[in-house]
Amino acid sequence: MTTFLIDECVSFLTVKLIQECGFQWEMVGKSILKGKDDETIYKHAQRNNMILVTYDLGFGNIFKYSPSSHHGIIVMRVSDLNSIISGNRVFKVLLNREKSFEKTLFIVNSIKYRKRK
Repeated sequence: MTTFLIDECVSFLTVKLIQECGFQWEMVGKSILKGKDDETIYKHAQRNNMILVTYDLGFGNIFKYSPSSHHGIIVMRVSDLNSIISGNRVFKVLLNREKSFEKTLFIVNSIKYRKRK
């Protein structure tokens, strides 16, 4: 079963969407990872075969987080409530359309998503 690790910066609206789609999830902010640095969060996701969902654009750095090295990262480019709402619509399309997240970086914005393997 696909399990998402949801970063502290992610809105409850995005968490709710993941729940409604029936995925398993863990929140950084409600675990021992709360307040930990990006590298610790990344390593936890990899150790536990989780897909990281974040608004932190730093996780989109393919030189630091090469797609071939992880189980999936989804970076949502949002800045305010309106972009979160429209970004979640695109994210829902991604969740319904994509069958595999392994070794893939997904960038989601309010209009579309793209993926890089």
